[in-house]
Amino acid sequence: MNRDEMISALDLKRVVNIDDVILKPDQVLMQSISPNKSTLILPDELIMSSNSMLKIIKVGDGVKFYKPGHIVLDWGSDKGFSYYYKGDSKFIMTDQYNIKLVVEEGNYDINK
Repeated sequence: MNRDEMISALDLKRVVNIDDVILKPDQVLMQSISPNKSTLILPDELIMSSNSMLKIIKVGDGVKFYKPGHIVLDWGSDKGFSYYYKGDSKFIMTDQYNIKLVVEEGNYDINK
């Protein structure tokens, strides 16, 4: 997927360090990680390949159950979400309550 095909994606090229963005208290910032750079994981869809994942990279101050490094296996979009990109990296920000299933990073094998 090239940048022109991304749906309402905001380019974060001017952001020096993505880890320093300020989130609202209930927001979670996830990075789409896939060996296939064209894959983007959409909520409630079965389009992601078996070796794609969303990794939480930052959480708002009000997020209690999730932390950076957690792997999101399932999520929805009831409370909305936003797409962002920086270079070849793709990010999704959503409300913590949209996240349905998460595992610790050590409990997920991207190679299987």
